[in-house]
Amino acid sequence: MADGTVYRVIQGEGDILGFDPARDKLDLGDVSVHNFIVVDTDAGVGFLDPWSGETTVVQGVSLGQLTIDSFLPVINDHLRQCLSGALAWAHGIEEQPNTVYARSHEPGRIDRVAFDPATDVVDMRHYGSREQISMTDGAEGAVISNAGTGQTLILLGVSTDQLSAGNFLFYSAQVREDRVHLQLGIEVVPEAQVLDQGTPVAGTRDWPTAAGPGDPPPGESGRVFELDWDWGAHVRLAFDPAHDRLDFGWFRGDQFTLAEIDGETVITIDGNRQSYTLAGTPLGALDMGAIVARDPSARAEWQAALEGAAPAPRLSASDAQADEAEGVVEFTVSLSAPATGTVTVDWATVAGTARAGEDYAPAVGTLSFAPGEVLKTISISLADDVLHEADETFGLRLTSPSGAVLARAEATATIRDDDPDEAPDDLPAISLADVSGAEGDAGETHMLVEATLSKAWHAPVTVAWTTADGTARAGEDYHPASGTLTFAAGETARTIHVHAMGDTTPETDETLFVRLSSPEGLEIADGEARVTLRNDDEAAPAPPPELTISNRRLDEGDDGWSVARLKVRLSEASDAPVSVDWTTRDGTAAAGEDYRAASGTLTFAPGETVQTLRVRVFGDGLEEGDERFVVRLSNPEGATLADAKGVVRIRDDDEAAPPPPPPPPPPPEDGGTVSYSVDNAWSGGFVATMAVSAGDAPLEGWTVAFDAGFEIVNIWNARIVSQEGTRYVLSNLDYNADVPAGGTTGFGFQAAGDDSAVSGLALDGADPPVAPPAISVAGAEAVEGEFLEFEISLSAASVETISVRYASQDGGARAGEDYVAVSGTLSFAPGETTKTIRVATLDDAVFEGPESFTIALSAPSGGSLGVPRAQGAIVENDPAPSPGIGIDDAAAAEGDEGGTSPGWFSTSGNQVVDADGTPVRIAGVNWFGFESDTFAPHGLWTRGYASMMDQMQAEGFNTIRLPFSSEMLHTTAAPNGIDFSQNPDLAGLTPLEILDVIVDYAGEIGMRIILYHHRSTAGAGTSGNGLWYGEGGFTEAGWIEDWRMLAARYADDPTVIGADLHNEPHAGTWGGGGARDWARAAETAGDAIGEVNPNWLILVEGVGAYQGDSYWWGGALQGVRDRPIELALDDKLVYSPHDYGNSVHAQPWFQDPGFAEDLPEIFREAWGFIFEDEIAPVMLGEFGTRLQDPKDEPWLAALTVYLQGDFDGDGASELASGQEGIGWTYWSWNPNSGDTGGVLADDWRTVIEAKMAYLEPMQFDFGETGAWATFEVSLTAPAAQEITVDWTTAPGTADETDFEAASGTLRFAPGEQTRQIRIALTGDGLPEADESFAILLSNPQGAELLDAEAIGLILNDDGGGDLLV
Repeated sequence: MADGTVYRVIQGEGDILGFDPARDKLDLGDVSVHNFIVVDTDAGVGFLDPWSGETTVVQGVSLGQLTIDSFLPVINDHLRQCLSGALAWAHGIEEQPNTVYARSHEPGRIDRVAFDPATDVVDMRHYGSREQISMTDGAEGAVISNAGTGQTLILLGVSTDQLSAGNFLFYSAQVREDRVHLQLGIEVVPEAQVLDQGTPVAGTRDWPTAAGPGDPPPGESGRVFELDWDWGAHVRLAFDPAHDRLDFGWFRGDQFTLAEIDGETVITIDGNRQSYTLAGTPLGALDMGAIVARDPSARAEWQAALEGAAPAPRLSASDAQADEAEGVVEFTVSLSAPATGTVTVDWATVAGTARAGEDYAPAVGTLSFAPGEVLKTISISLADDVLHEADETFGLRLTSPSGAVLARAEATATIRDDDPDEAPDDLPAISLADVSGAEGDAGETHMLVEATLSKAWHAPVTVAWTTADGTARAGEDYHPASGTLTFAAGETARTIHVHAMGDTTPETDETLFVRLSSPEGLEIADGEARVTLRNDDEAAPAPPPELTISNRRLDEGDDGWSVARLKVRLSEASDAPVSVDWTTRDGTAAAGEDYRAASGTLTFAPGETVQTLRVRVFGDGLEEGDERFVVRLSNPEGATLADAKGVVRIRDDDEAAPPPPPPPPPPPEDGGTVSYSVDNAWSGGFVATMAVSAGDAPLEGWTVAFDAGFEIVNIWNARIVSQEGTRYVLSNLDYNADVPAGGTTGFGFQAAGDDSAVSGLALDGADPPVAPPAISVAGAEAVEGEFLEFEISLSAASVETISVRYASQDGGARAGEDYVAVSGTLSFAPGETTKTIRVATLDDAVFEGPESFTIALSAPSGGSLGVPRAQGAIVENDPAPSPGIGIDDAAAAEGDEGGTSPGWFSTSGNQVVDADGTPVRIAGVNWFGFESDTFAPHGLWTRGYASMMDQMQAEGFNTIRLPFSSEMLHTTAAPNGIDFSQNPDLAGLTPLEILDVIVDYAGEIGMRIILYHHRSTAGAGTSGNGLWYGEGGFTEAGWIEDWRMLAARYADDPTVIGADLHNEPHAGTWGGGGARDWARAAETAGDAIGEVNPNWLILVEGVGAYQGDSYWWGGALQGVRDRPIELALDDKLVYSPHDYGNSVHAQPWFQDPGFAEDLPEIFREAWGFIFEDEIAPVMLGEFGTRLQDPKDEPWLAALTVYLQGDFDGDGASELASGQEGIGWTYWSWNPNSGDTGGVLADDWRTVIEAKMAYLEPMQFDFGETGAWATFEVSLTAPAAQEITVDWTTAPGTADETDFEAASGTLRFAPGEQTRQIRIALTGDGLPEADESFAILLSNPQGAELLDAEAIGLILNDDGGGDLLV
């Protein structure tokens, strides 16, 4: 047979005509299962796009007429599986007992089946894997329905709570990858319920040779049912009177009887106990066009019956529409005329542009018309939202009528959007949702990343996307992809498909990212989605534990012996005994002289993880340099060796003999004198200086010559002209050649050798001879185990042979252990200028950190020494061991009682309270600059930060509100605008490290800090887009993570009392949901902070306007009445508005001549009601003025009075006894604020007293007269990764009335080596003895606990206890 034709199935390019199932093939291309659902329609098999509802139909060919050879190989594995399952069903399967079969490819079909949850199962293996499926309780039983095709399975008399995973059978992809079971409400599917699909695989390279066994689609011509003699048979026919026909063959009219029973036509074959029933079809629904009869009497019988029958009523569904806020839409289904019997019809909703489960509640059911009824309604629940979007539609489909015929079987519901676009000029914002799923064992797992717009737009918008590695790697764990996402006009949701690659390798969960860029017509709100590939493979048997041995350093002592203790550790406990042999080996230390040789076997009992080796080290009084020996592990039983070598370094603690006194200077010569002195000496070397003095006549160039047994290894302010044997000749440099009469110049050098004496010291004032070429060595670097290559070079080529000796010298690296020692002589032939020395390094398995040694040049011949020494750096290639962690003791005077209790602040009603519950008042000042492109507080170009902060404290401010930008936290740029001569301790610090310094000093002087996010990118003013994300690529998720980082960083320091989440989010909304909902974002960020630092206050500013009522940016808090902020921690919320005068902006309320009288009510309506009604505390985060606008003084006077508690301006405070007024931070300390100026004048020193006159009455002295004990916790080496350790206080002679009990977790970020724990002491006025308490460390993660306890000594400062009687 000749090959057929290949037809490409492409959505949007029309149906396929002329397909021959006996010879042709379909090509589905690489389309995903997400975009194709196979369906069997009356017109032919179709491929439905579930997102648009568009269906491409193979006209005139049913699914059952296709075979697996009707398709080219199907690329998408999930589409291939779905197609295979549907095809197998259409060909007919061997049904199993106690099994119900669910399908999704028969649109509108409703199956009602008896089901026993105790014995029966639903086989889902012929169901699609990526369709909208749900399982709900209905009036008839549990309803399993498909929103896309409307196909429904009803388990009669069963409720969903009677069903479990054991009542369902799936194939692997449905559970392991597409998670169909979760849509059914099933959390976990046992392995026994996951079976092979068990169907032939659709898609081959073979041409079909015959059509499949199925019937053609009914189409317009319908089906022909042939009636025949069949004794005792009673057959119900699914007859469609609009399309189907009955063929009576040669039956005569007297051989059958026609009747209508219960609205259905019944044909009885007389005398044969046989009947045919046309299900749901009354006689009145038929006409003679549906009857084929060859005998005239049969036609006459039918004609008479139809003429006497009442016309069958016709069923029609009407379109419907409703606003989404109405919550329901109602379809009307009507009969064209009342029926004489009961009429029923099945119905189901069908998805359109509206999405089932998101925009409406999918539903199915059956309508029943009693005799005489002609109208019914079907109510479908709608989901209301606040998203501005286009109108959306979904459908209603009628099927299986009984007692009537279908006239209009489908209707459309339109959901009208009733949410106004509050900011029509603002572009929509796009957000991505995170997603996670099991990776699968093979093939592809399809992850759907949902992309949503904050509102619909009137034109198409696009954004580029790409995948990016996290811990998952492209090409290994997922298929890299990129593309452009396009939202049609009115569209608000799209999906990005990510294809993970399944495997069977046990591994940790892995992540990748989908990132957005290049938006056109929209903004990016959350442009990064985290895709988590969950490991679903069982881990291989655990490997045996690993053995490691520690290193040890100790002083040798002068006599006797000491013990070197080395820890041998198992990486984890073992269930069986573990043993390992050990022995000592010489290094530079010799057994018997420096230590006692030893060996043995260590045994770890089950559960034991640490053993200690002890080796004696002998002391002496010899100056000999540090030495070391090695302890090696071998022959492990029940474990493997990860680190088999422990190094013991014996530190030499004997001082070298003092160098001999220098010889007296030679007698003066006519040209001047030279003197020599040794400034510092140690074992093996010294530093010396020489002074050259002119006599009565000036020196115009000079040389110094002497004999010495040492070697000059470094020289400054002079050069070596020559070195012949022990004779050195040194000469001036250009800049110090001339020495005036009576003047002096000098130079110095570092030398190697124990003998520092010189002889024959002479000064020659003549011009020095022409210097020979200088010989220099350059440094080198190599990874441990590789070669270092040192370049030896001449400053100029020579016409004679030049030679120089070289030798390696130990530094931190030791010859024979870390590198191979070298020495010898290099010769440069005439004209040569470079040579190379190669030095081999020795690889080992011990982490030693970076080490180095030196190549030293000496004894030049024909040349002079230029750079005589260079360092060779050996780069470590072994993993670092865990550093040790320890804590130092601390002591502090206790202080006196009274004042604010040290520690954290909380809230109570409308009050901020201290740790004892006493009301306090934040009375602070804003100091900006960190958020700008200087990345540091402003003003440090003219004075020191400590001086600046001391002045703030002296002026009575108790708090500093410090801004930062997202960029500041992530920049690699160095801070600028700092005079480091006045701020020397800030030199070389990052912006975040400078912030640490400011926080530390604030704590020292008793001030508190509030941090606030001023903007995303570095710059001046609030964010240009009025949001807390979006500029510079900074996302909302990143903003939250930045806050979590800062909260963790200062979690143990109560100097930082709170987080003001974002400055003036004026383009945000207060409530309503969506990407711009500031209330939602504030709650999300506040709760995220609370998870890592539950002690901080969370300050939430207002927006720019609420429900059309605008106020100052950050000050519009009217929405709190309707939608208050709710945090997981209920005693940390503070609202923080901003308020300004007419000079900043001429607000309408300032234009009334009597505006001052109205100001209390204006304050109250915008934000004051929060405090007055005791909803929460308020802290006015910004207010300020230059006091130059005449309207500003009345405003400032009214505002400061209001803050003090005079809420109606009558001169009396409405505060209850013991209450404090509204907190505040004045804008600003800086004089360089354009709108308001500052507390300081432009000289950055002079205080503007006119402003302070308003502020001083509102100030509050925290008066923390108790003190702090500060404990330093340190690592033996900087952290390579995050290290944590838990800590807690413990009483001693001091109890918890003397200090504030506390506990927590200390975190060392990578690179950090020290952290502090600060404990508040409770002051009193009692003379008493000094008291103590302890800090206990425990549960170290990533470090070894070396010193777990520190003592805190509380020093009595109230006079001696012995004076009391």
